[in-house]
Amino acid sequence: MAEINVPSDEEWDLSEILAERKQPTTKVDVYLDEEASFIKDELVRKQAAIPANQKAKLATIDEAIAEIDNRLEEAKFTFHLQAVPARMREDLNSKALSEYPVKRASVLSQDENESERNDRFNQLIWHAMIRDVERNGKHRKVWTPEQIKELYDSLPNHTTAAISTAIRELTEASEKYTVAQQDLDF
Repeated sequence: MAEINVPSDEEWDLSEILAERKQPTTKVDVYLDEEASFIKDELVRKQAAIPANQKAKLATIDEAIAEIDNRLEEAKFTFHLQAVPARMREDLNSKALSEYPVKRASVLSQDENESERNDRFNQLIWHAMIRDVERNGKHRKVWTPEQIKELYDSLPNHTTAAISTAIRELTEASEKYTVAQQDLDF
């Protein structure tokens, strides 16, 4: 059974104890310089097409890639994520569903609110799971829901997808962790 540290004195806060529960964590690096990313992709393609015996051309491209890597490093953000319990994810999904209920013109028609509801759920889960965003050694740990919405809405699609993929993988790992813990508890 997982050990929970319960204070010995009479007064203690259950929510504080539960917040200290260990959940899986991960981090994902994203780069917010799309131009540099595009240039690097082009350079890597060119590099792959150059025969190995053309060392001067390869060296020139290697230098250009190194410069672009430095530029990308300046645009790097590291998102530190921590999984949340399944019950919290269910509550966030319920909240998104209450804000954007299923709306169909007929039984067989497409849900008109599905896209907005999915975006809202993603914003809520980002708010719950992003514990820190690091850039150039500086950290930002506290985000309001409005700031998360702005972040979510303004990031490029590939960056949003990278963070969402990391969140999905972390959620899957968390579910395996929860099942393993339940097996130990019984």
